[in-house]
Amino acid sequence: IIGASDIPHVVLGAWVAKRLGVPFAADLYDNFEGFGQARIPGFVPALRRAVRSADLVTTTSQPLADYVRDTYRARGEIIAMPSTVDKTVFHPRDKLACRRALGLPEDARLIGTAGGLSRDKGIVALYDAWNQLKDDRTDVHLVLAGPHQAEFPPPSGERVHYLGALPHGRIAELFNALDVGIISVLDTPFGRYCFPQKAYEMLACGLPVAAADIGAMSHLFAGIPQSLFSAADARSLADCVRAQLAYPARPDMRIDDWQALISKLEPELLRLIRGRAPAST
Repeated sequence: IIGASDIPHVVLGAWVAKRLGVPFAADLYDNFEGFGQARIPGFVPALRRAVRSADLVTTTSQPLADYVRDTYRARGEIIAMPSTVDKTVFHPRDKLACRRALGLPEDARLIGTAGGLSRDKGIVALYDAWNQLKDDRTDVHLVLAGPHQAEFPPPSGERVHYLGALPHGRIAELFNALDVGIISVLDTPFGRYCFPQKAYEMLACGLPVAAADIGAMSHLFAGIPQSLFSAADARSLADCVRAQLAYPARPDMRIDDWQALISKLEPELLRLIRGRAPAST
């Protein structure tokens, strides 16, 4: 039995596995303690008990794996397995062609991001950093894509390009059109243990990034500190963008596709099925 999706599913998966006498795997694709349902009395203790009993735990990031090991005291095997991307979609493309396809200026320096443009996603730091950048870098334009809250719209101006909610394939066009991609994550229980999907999407497109120095992003970009800025610090983000525009740096890493990821997980699942899992008590 594999329990995933959210707290009730993990807890129910553990209960069913125990009733059936079969191995249990918990898939934590995010830090479920950062979800709203975690405020329901009893949910977090139930989640921790279920994960503690699991024979195998997969997590979306290494910081979350460490947290599960140290705080939950999980007894089973723990595997950090960040989500990956479809590399037939996210790969380097012709920058000029992508800009033309999206109606973006061809000769400007473009910075931006895609995803939920809300306060709890850390977008405030980017908007405030833009207010600092737009005056001293008149060649820089801001490009944004994704849903936003009606009461908190994106910045406006002739050098701001809001593309709305783009289809998945066109996000790859956007990342290939940019000069620097922004990954803004807050220092919260969610932000410290998540793995922003756009990080791998941007890197698969060969895009230099400015990423918040939090959780998985700290690990991912540890080798190129000029890619990191202090979370929620607009001045630090603006400085990071300036550095990446001047001397772009990218981590030298391999991004596994889905087949490669599953090939790592499959032996662990087969081990459980064949009865070679460590005993849980």
